[in-house]
Amino acid sequence: MENHAIHTYEHFCNDVSIDQAHNNLRAMFLLFQKNVDVRGAYKKIHRDPIPFLDWEQTDNMKSYKGYKDTAAWIHLAQFIELKADELQWKAFVAQHKIFSHFAGSLATAKLDLSPIHTARLFLLLNVVNLQAMNVVEMFYSMLFDKAVHTEALVFFSVLANIQFDRGERTDAVVALLTDALEVNTRLFDAEIELQKSRESKLSQIFKQKHIQATSLRPRLRSKIKQDALQGSALVTLDSFRPWCDAIRFPNIFSMAQKKRLYFTMSQSHIYFWHCIQQFVHETEIAQVISQYQVKSPDIDILTDTILPS
Repeated sequence: MENHAIHTYEHFCNDVSIDQAHNNLRAMFLLFQKNVDVRGAYKKIHRDPIPFLDWEQTDNMKSYKGYKDTAAWIHLAQFIELKADELQWKAFVAQHKIFSHFAGSLATAKLDLSPIHTARLFLLLNVVNLQAMNVVEMFYSMLFDKAVHTEALVFFSVLANIQFDRGERTDAVVALLTDALEVNTRLFDAEIELQKSRESKLSQIFKQKHIQATSLRPRLRSKIKQDALQGSALVTLDSFRPWCDAIRFPNIFSMAQKKRLYFTMSQSHIYFWHCIQQFVHETEIAQVISQYQVKSPDIDILTDTILPS
């Protein structure tokens, strides 16, 4: 699965005519919360001066298919962190019945989570475009490699025992986004820059192809290379060495590790982010690797990985 999280965020900023600054990730999660007075909450979170936002677009934009990508939302949620310590979080939960009930429902269903994962899951489950059961199952599958269908059914059954009105939900979301959570600005800004860098590299590839295509009498070698590139604009990045160069692996990574990750990113119908985390514990490097899916892999590298000498 190719991750479109940052592209989805950029699309959102363009839709509502706001800057792509990291703090607007919080606005994105707010605007997609269901059963909440979104406009009122936006004013409470920002107070004066209230940043401009094209409200006329907010109802129309939700038909964009990227906003229905559960995996993209889960990926974006990883940039949101808890700014309260454990004791402060417990006090926060105790002050807000909606979070106390939410955490209690998770515990009853034996779906215990850390405070930050609890907060992230709460936001994700209330994203208007996402199917709740799918959110829970994919959340646990991507982050913990765990199937929780039965537990999720228990969770939703318990959660439905207490209903909260629109005002209570609005106050709870405002408190969560202002008092308990913050965006990891360093990591999120780096991810946006990485996306821009990747788009720039793709632009250079297209320019090179255009130059080759418009050449009057290309040499045979250039002609053959041009034909080979027809299958994919990313082919030059798909080759093992350019792929490694684009990622810029630290020196501590062995050739075997690089090949194993290259093999992983060449697969289809898998959760790349989860698989990468099995081999890479440095979050920033894992984030970079997850952006470089391999569509036309070097067969020799795959063979070396499957049948090491």
